[in-house]
Amino acid sequence: DETETTEITIYGVIGSSWWTESFSASDIDRAIKDAGNNDIIINLNSPGGDAFDGISIFNRLKRHPGKVTI
Repeated sequence: DETETTEITIYGVIGSSWWTESFSASDIDRAIKDAGNNDIIINLNSPGGDAFDGISIFNRLKRHPGKVTI
């Protein structure tokens, strides 16, 4: 059984923004749901943003049953 991998790209500001590209905790929820139990590779290039959304994203990735590489 070979484990499949899902890639998630996070660019822009962490949190919700109306003015620029952003990635929020609800965005990671959808991405993890789509990944199922696959391993996840996160491609991250963000200038920062909302610390609370960042912590939420971290906690959701930490609970993911597959391997997560950032």
